[in-house]
Amino acid sequence: MQLAIEYTPANVVRPTSPGDDGEQCSSSSASPVPAEESVCAVCGYEIKDQFVLRVMSDSFHECCLRCVACNQNLSNNPTCFSKDGRLYCREDHSMLFSLVTAKDFPQPCSNWRRYFKLSENIGEGKREDEEDFIEFVIQLRME
Repeated sequence: MQLAIEYTPANVVRPTSPGDDGEQCSSSSASPVPAEESVCAVCGYEIKDQFVLRVMSDSFHECCLRCVACNQNLSNNPTCFSKDGRLYCREDHSMLFSLVTAKDFPQPCSNWRRYFKLSENIGEGKREDEEDFIEFVIQLRME
């Protein structure tokens, strides 16, 4: 499910409602929120920053909103994707939850390469690259 990441002043909430898969959420009216309710869904600490990042009903510090697959910070992205309560960048969500092979991703998200050994020829669809890619996807899905 694609989600909109909203930057809101720490004392304001703009609720979003989840759309269908692949549909971006839209924002609606703002309402004040007591400071004690602005708690980061990742670290559990109160958010005292100038802005609170909202994804669905959860709040995040800018530094805590990250892709679970590649650890890329998502605070600079206009959207992220959710699967089973875990957040992903666009590239990793497409890679992990689409019926594709490694050769379909000639320019994958650069951070995920560190999780397994891939030759630089991934775009050529070498057999060992596809096997490593499939093993990586299986490991992430089993977590």
